[in-house]
Amino acid sequence: MDLVHKPIWEYNWIWKLDVMLKLKIFLCQLCHLSLPTRGTLSKRGLKIDHVCPLCHSNIEDVDTCF
Repeated sequence: MDLVHKPIWEYNWIWKLDVMLKLKIFLCQLCHLSLPTRGTLSKRGLKIDHVCPLCHSNIEDVDTCF
């Protein structure tokens, strides 16, 4: 019988932090590039303007937010 090995996720350290759960969830979403930015929501099919409301020149994504 073959054992299936799951790849080790390099961000497991997040869940060991002594911080509030919502910060752990935020960090997890950040590492997965799944924060609900305008660019991400647009890629998921929402009909919204994906341009950053602050700079008005780039697609709002994790890089432009931070």
